[in-house]
Amino acid sequence: MCSLIEDVLPPNYYSHSLLGLQADDKVTRHLLRVHIPDIDQKLTENDVELSLISVNWLLTLFSAAFPMPVLLRVWDMLFVFGGVTMFRVILSMLKLREQDVLDVATVEGSSAELFNVLSQIPSQLTRIDHLVEMMTTFEFSITEDLIAQLRKKYQAVLMADRGAIINTNIPTNLPKQRLNRRKLTRSKSIIQQILPNKEESEENDPKLKNVRQTEHLVDLKNAVYQICQYFISCDELLAKTATTQADYSLDQEEYDRHVFVNAQKAGFKRARALLDFQRQEEDELGFRKNDIILVIDEKDEHCWVGEVNGLRGWFPAKFVEIVDDRGKNYSVYGDEAINSEVTELIRGQLATAFKQIMEHGLRHYSLYSFALHPWLFIEEIAKSSVQCHFNAVNSRLTLCDTFKLDQDRKILTPEELLYRAVQEINESHSGSKALLDVKLRSLVVYAVNEQCLHLWVELMCKNPMQEQIRKQYYHSDSFIRSPAWMQIKCELRLLTQFSFSLDVDYEISSAEKAKKKCTNGQRRFMLSLGGGSRDGNTKRNVPTSKQPLKEGVRDMLIKHHLFSWDL
Repeated sequence: MCSLIEDVLPPNYYSHSLLGLQADDKVTRHLLRVHIPDIDQKLTENDVELSLISVNWLLTLFSAAFPMPVLLRVWDMLFVFGGVTMFRVILSMLKLREQDVLDVATVEGSSAELFNVLSQIPSQLTRIDHLVEMMTTFEFSITEDLIAQLRKKYQAVLMADRGAIINTNIPTNLPKQRLNRRKLTRSKSIIQQILPNKEESEENDPKLKNVRQTEHLVDLKNAVYQICQYFISCDELLAKTATTQADYSLDQEEYDRHVFVNAQKAGFKRARALLDFQRQEEDELGFRKNDIILVIDEKDEHCWVGEVNGLRGWFPAKFVEIVDDRGKNYSVYGDEAINSEVTELIRGQLATAFKQIMEHGLRHYSLYSFALHPWLFIEEIAKSSVQCHFNAVNSRLTLCDTFKLDQDRKILTPEELLYRAVQEINESHSGSKALLDVKLRSLVVYAVNEQCLHLWVELMCKNPMQEQIRKQYYHSDSFIRSPAWMQIKCELRLLTQFSFSLDVDYEISSAEKAKKKCTNGQRRFMLSLGGGSRDGNTKRNVPTSKQPLKEGVRDMLIKHHLFSWDL
């Protein structure tokens, strides 16, 4: 498997973006137009997408298509002749069944039948000799050099479609062409750790560093571009106003902070319905699950007043979840409780790209086999940002928690908000023994919710009073200590066009649920082995009187003194 990925297949074949696979699919269609134009014409006329079939062939290397005897022979040739074998096999199959495909395609309205015929071609090839004989006819027309050129061309097209600026004449301008191979390292003695060797000097080559820096910037730009495209494709209004081109002008700094501080002057406080609530009386407000409710009055802890579709009334506060979109226009497409696709875009692509940026140039103490983590650097920056007025900030946060004041941008500056975010994530995640990577992803989620990730990047990189902290954690060629952070900030500023409602504790909540499920499973397994509890009685049915009251009911009883001390 490692040999296939590292030696036979092109880079990024099984990566998250499937960039190598998409390029190979376009190469297949290009070769089909050149060598079998009749089939290509019929596919176009019948509006049949060959990629729906060929992608499965390429992704599984024909393992789900060929009979086992044929598959093993094809894999033998794949290891001997390389990735060019895949294209020769596909064209040879279609060439052997060309007449059958054309006969079906001539019938009007036969798109579905044509698709079925193409899908069944591999399973009908029982004699490998005919396939190998046809493959030999493509040895001189489909070569490794031709495939390499076509892959490079179509990979550049795909990357350009995602917002990257590509020049195929410069090899280093296609960073995705570099394959990350396995690094098998042996244990080193103290002398070897102190004195650099040849491999380490090659790793520190300036040319390779430039390639890695370009890769990280391309990944971040691509992650932001994918998020923009997601919202533009889903929301017609955003399609008219949103942009995917970053503004690199230098006069945006004061404007960004001004917009951030004054954002609370516009917008409303809303809530999302957690379940259906049927209207029984005239003064009640009925709604369905996931409806967005405009919160008008929340003075009472349990009964709020809201408005939906022009109707106003009261509703139980426990039936909704606050969606604080003041200063931004709430969008269901940015709410992961409704659309799970945004979860992968933020926690997957964006968080991974942001972590690469933060880890680039991070110091590593080889003598002690100890590497610093970006989260530790962010903690230091957050403390240093509010150190001069720490008591005032701490008192302000305490007042917010005590009297339930707004703990958002109306009160807190970006520096104070970063300090609060780090403090809250540490408190919630440390109890679950979450890794530092999980904390970093949660911070990214927190930042996009508050639309301040670009301001936090500026805070980490610009303040001259924190230069000593940056020197402690990063080398001089890192993004954090170089002018490249301004480009990163401009790219991240594009995310402020959209509204996000993501759960910061999503990962630790999922981990706790999985742990609880595993514990319950083990308990049931032990009870099944022992035949029940120690006294021989299975206590599966707990009496209703012994079940704990729900939190909402308990709060209501305590407030109105409708409780017994037995509760």
